[in-house]
Amino acid sequence: MTVKKELRLAHFQYLVAVALADNKLEKEELTFLAEKAEELGLSKADINAAMLNPTTTAKFKPQNKDEAEELLTDIVYLTMIDGDIHKNEYLFCLDIAQELGMEQHYLDHIISLVRKLWRK
Repeated sequence: MTVKKELRLAHFQYLVAVALADNKLEKEELTFLAEKAEELGLSKADINAAMLNPTTTAKFKPQNKDEAEELLTDIVYLTMIDGDIHKNEYLFCLDIAQELGMEQHYLDHIISLVRKLWRK
């Protein structure tokens, strides 16, 4: 497996783990995951493996700031798919942001941008 494919799969597995964090998969979350899997060019086998074992991959190690920002934005969007971000979801996003080397103010900025998108 190429590094690029490993990164795409890790990105998707992070999203699956976020979606399954509350032990339920909402229709909107499933739709977003399907769209993201297609955008990432993942095969059905990759998708199935991620859905069955979302936490078995190594931690996502972005190659650059853009990849880290894209992952964090996708995670924020996914956690806000019901219209807002709840306290536990925020803390989860904050952990991931810090893991990716981003500060809390940057996470708050992304949340603000996603809220604006939701209002449109």
